[in-house]
Amino acid sequence: MAFQTTFTLVDAYGRQTSKGFESEATVLADAQTWGAALLADILAASQLGSLMTTNSDKAVTSNAAEAGANVDTGCTIRCRLDNGKVYPFKLPAPDPVLINSDGTIDIASALVTDLIGNFMAAGHYTVSEGNVVVSILGGELDR
Repeated sequence: MAFQTTFTLVDAYGRQTSKGFESEATVLADAQTWGAALLADILAASQLGSLMTTNSDKAVTSNAAEAGANVDTGCTIRCRLDNGKVYPFKLPAPDPVLINSDGTIDIASALVTDLIGNFMAAGHYTVSEGNVVVSILGGELDR
């Protein structure tokens, strides 16, 4: 049994969004540990705060949103998967330090590589039908 980990995130205006991922965890303790690490990477790469993490149970996560955090803004980080497909990883309210002057995302930033690393072979999460990321192709702001 794999655990689904879902984060309830909040912007500076009190609006909520959620992001969910399936982990490789077979015990709740691993799901919680890996979920905390993934949440830290999401918060580092975005301006959002967090309200709750849901695995097989719910745990209150109380992290304040940064000033100006807005769930209506976002970016897409394009990743190559182990099955050859391209996966669009959506990140709400990206931290402005990740945004290049031309609207692309700085995919070499440790904030991006740490976040996406959670979905690579050495990480603990999968995307799109249980696949893992093998490389980061690029990224841009959403319209």
